[in-house]
Amino acid sequence: KENMIVRVHQGARAEAIDAILGYEAIREGLGIRFSDRFSRSLAQIERNPRLFARLESTRLSGEIRRARLPRFPYLVIYEFHANFVQILAVAHASREPDYWSSRRTAEGD
Repeated sequence: KENMIVRVHQGARAEAIDAILGYEAIREGLGIRFSDRFSRSLAQIERNPRLFARLESTRLSGEIRRARLPRFPYLVIYEFHANFVQILAVAHASREPDYWSSRRTAEGD
């Protein structure tokens, strides 16, 4: 099976960077570990976007899924399209649900 194209919304990219810097400020090397877990999750999503569970709490239509980052309270929220995957958010698990919904794009955009 061919890998999917993964697009990362600029808001999600900013959230990942903020988390990396925040964890690195807490303890040297912790931000690097977060970055590694995030990169691994992106690679898994790229190889098999249906691997992770659908997001049940969303009121939105479409195939929106979530990947939990091991050992960190973060979710990678993404929307699966026919020919690409859009990373919508790198969200702390206790953050308000669906805050990222305005980041969704029409397929083909």
